[in-house]
Amino acid sequence: MRTPQNAKSVFMIRKVSVRRLFASPRQDPGSANKALALQRDPRKAAQQQFEIIGVLSKLYVLMESADGLVLVDQHAAHERILFEELRRRMEEQGVPTQKLLLPQTFDVPPRDADWIERNLSTLQRMGIGLESFGPYNFKIDSLPSFLSVSDAAQFMRKVIDDLKGTGNSASAMRLGEEMIAKTVCRHAVKANDPLRYPEVEKLIRDLLDCDLPYCCPHGRPTMIQISLAELEKKFGRKL
Repeated sequence: MRTPQNAKSVFMIRKVSVRRLFASPRQDPGSANKALALQRDPRKAAQQQFEIIGVLSKLYVLMESADGLVLVDQHAAHERILFEELRRRMEEQGVPTQKLLLPQTFDVPPRDADWIERNLSTLQRMGIGLESFGPYNFKIDSLPSFLSVSDAAQFMRKVIDDLKGTGNSASAMRLGEEMIAKTVCRHAVKANDPLRYPEVEKLIRDLLDCDLPYCCPHGRPTMIQISLAELEKKFGRKL
């Protein structure tokens, strides 16, 4: 385990209940939203401190709280942060785009071409500059600025394959969320990506600022807690 350089960092967040915050990521979204609504209500909020104490195996950020030890998966945490940031941009003004140096054209089977035509406006709102370029042929000239893609045509075929299962009747927002969830995974920080201390600090701050900070877009937990009572029991200090 390595300990971040510089001074210790303490984060203050309003506390609903640590048990709620670290509940199962597959719990009912309505109850989670209620818990987080309480979390942001200053009239009901107490304060909970999290102090970064190290990074384990270049993946798990270790934090101390009044209730025990908290471990944060840096990859899952970054997925959640990117997901919420891009979803917010999509809702407000669309995802920022970056022009390709050279536009690319690509062919698709008739069924895929039909799917693209039906969802073209949503794909464009997601930052994909796509237009019809002939029968079953499309031209792509821009991509979301957060992506680093060497072959735009191949990327689009992969996106289409991933999203077709969403169904013909999926709403634009649902389709956009599915696309964001599938793309942020490839572009979030990975295990063994060494982060400098300011980057770890920002990651934790941004995660705690999310609407649903306790799970990634795929439903895996971003953080788990080991209570002091559990530790005492494992060390035989408490029956």
